[in-house]
Amino acid sequence: MKIFIGLALCLGTAICAHSQQQIHGFIFNDLTKEPVGGATIRFAGEKGGQVSDTGGNFLLNRIRRGDTLIVSALGYQRKKISIAGNDLQIALQPL
Repeated sequence: MKIFIGLALCLGTAICAHSQQQIHGFIFNDLTKEPVGGATIRFAGEKGGQVSDTGGNFLLNRIRRGDTLIVSALGYQRKKISIAGNDLQIALQPL
């Protein structure tokens, strides 16, 4: 019985780890196509998050497909993104 429980826990952990992924993203100005550095990327309903580098790039871990991200930057309209893949290209509209 102890072996069965141990195997079930290991399998459950492996399945959860597999369903989470790492997301690479690039944020850019929709009009000029230039990178937007300093943009904030966070999960919907949460505080904090990541900030894009000066080249507009960011990396997020422990993401699941279907999660919703909020992307915001000074001088741009806020944008909601539903995650569908591992590589996000996010165009922000200037205000």
